[in-house]
Amino acid sequence: MALEKYTGANPFAPWNPLGANESSQATIIHSQLAKGHGRVAKEMCVGTKALQLAQRPQALIYAMLDRLATESASCARVIYPAITTSTLNQRLTKPVDCGSPGDLVTLHVVNSAGLQPQDLLTVAPYGEQFWIVSVPTNSSIDAMRVGNFPSMPIPAHKILAHTGNAVAEGSMRRLGRFHFNAEYKSQSFIVRNGWSETGTVAALRSKEGCGDLVMSNDRPGMIMDHAMDINKIILYGQSFRSMQNGMPFSMGDGIISAVRLCAPQNMINIAGPIDLKILGRLVQQLSKVPAAGGIENKLQVYCDYTSWEAWQLLGETNNGIQINQGTNTIGLVFSNFVIGGSTIEVFYDKGMDENAAAEGISDGFMFFFNPASVAIDYMPGRRGQTSSYDGMGGNSDFNSADIKAESILSEFHILHKAPHANGILTGFNCNMVKPKALLTIAESKGSYFRGSCDPEQGMEPGCGNC
Repeated sequence: MALEKYTGANPFAPWNPLGANESSQATIIHSQLAKGHGRVAKEMCVGTKALQLAQRPQALIYAMLDRLATESASCARVIYPAITTSTLNQRLTKPVDCGSPGDLVTLHVVNSAGLQPQDLLTVAPYGEQFWIVSVPTNSSIDAMRVGNFPSMPIPAHKILAHTGNAVAEGSMRRLGRFHFNAEYKSQSFIVRNGWSETGTVAALRSKEGCGDLVMSNDRPGMIMDHAMDINKIILYGQSFRSMQNGMPFSMGDGIISAVRLCAPQNMINIAGPIDLKILGRLVQQLSKVPAAGGIENKLQVYCDYTSWEAWQLLGETNNGIQINQGTNTIGLVFSNFVIGGSTIEVFYDKGMDENAAAEGISDGFMFFFNPASVAIDYMPGRRGQTSSYDGMGGNSDFNSADIKAESILSEFHILHKAPHANGILTGFNCNMVKPKALLTIAESKGSYFRGSCDPEQGMEPGCGNC
């Protein structure tokens, strides 16, 4: 089955609200202030093969990624220290009963960041030797006792000297050693997705006359999965850095984490009844927050099922203007409301309930998102990078496995330009929806978000910002 190239808008070439030559300031959380420039990204081309992607109206999972700008930003410096054996030597933090040759033991050390599997460590002055199997954390090493030195208990605080490496016959090549340094500040995400089929599946497909049907279906599916995962990590990512088997592993802060760190006043638990006008105040305030370049953007609201039901009831009870409603098979249900003088898109994401629970956020979760507040900085050459391997008669770089597979990889930073332009509300359910008839003039005034206000509509006592 031949693939037809989708010539429409691509989820990896988002609309750029900054324009081609506009400049802005962007901050990588836990890094330095970065100065970047907006750019209109070119349409992604995966390898040399054309792709068949879902039409945009049927791909609402891109609702967030679709509207984010892409920018280039400078990160903190990376300094590579001189290569010395002393950087690989370790000091035990707990005593070890090293057992007999061939036994597996766990070594607790001060910092194992530079070590890799197949490295050798030797204890002096006793002489026991260990062959590293894995480095699961920065303070522990899983190793196999090797050599013929008599085994003796090893007390804490002894030095484990790095004494080279040893590999087995027929082993795969080792990764290059990465010397971690404290000035390495880049906390990017590396997201990778793929698909594969075994030689048996390919033979059955050929036997049944299916041709390349499986390949042609799975390739765009892989790309949609990739876009979905990027979309999720932009929302839910949490900063973390460590070394895994001698290689750096890092994640940056997503939008929810950025709100928690930089705009905690925008995390609100709804404790009493709320109506369309009060909710409109929230929308107005977030819509008016000046993001990079003073850009205002249409707000998006992402809901779990509880708050989605409350939104529908709110619209019915308060005669909210609902423009349209739709659904799709990927998982998003959406409505457009005119509220507080602004048009907002309200989405129910079926995955939001589980994801919000994982974040420790209660039921009745709503996330208010201003697309102008965030941009993505893709690393050069790492946007939709593809690789393939064919162990069924073709060229293979997958250790000659009996499979045919492809993968797609993207690496990027999330640039938080205005975390205070986003908000998180919890506790929004049908019991909190207030009929319009009960609305009083006093309740319609003021700012619902703590620490901010709308001078045109009045302000909350004690706001302090006007």
